[in-house]
Amino acid sequence: MTAKTKTAKGRSLGEILLDADPELRASFEANTEKRDLALALRSLRRWAGLTQAEVAERSGLSQSHISKIEAATGPMPTTETLHRYAAACDAKVQIGFLARRTGKGGGIPKGETIAAAVV
Repeated sequence: MTAKTKTAKGRSLGEILLDADPELRASFEANTEKRDLALALRSLRRWAGLTQAEVAERSGLSQSHISKIEAATGPMPTTETLHRYAAACDAKVQIGFLARRTGKGGGIPKGETIAAAVV
């Protein structure tokens, strides 16, 4: 959650709500990847100095579609959509793979990039 205000015990309202409701926590955790991607897309657009309408015009996507892919919930955008969005922002898409565990061959620890490519 994005709540930044801390309670007297140092916990955010978001943390309290997630602790109080297991279903809410499960939904929140299930959307982590989409939320992270949405934040990255909005950051890219702001870096490019564009509005959603400008990205829509440059990419050939509708403004409502841009709004949906920048939302923290909902379906993940297709790779084609990501390419069009990135091109509209004068950027390229980079795909990487992060290790969930240390590899059997060793060398790359959990959380580190295994491989990445600009596509």
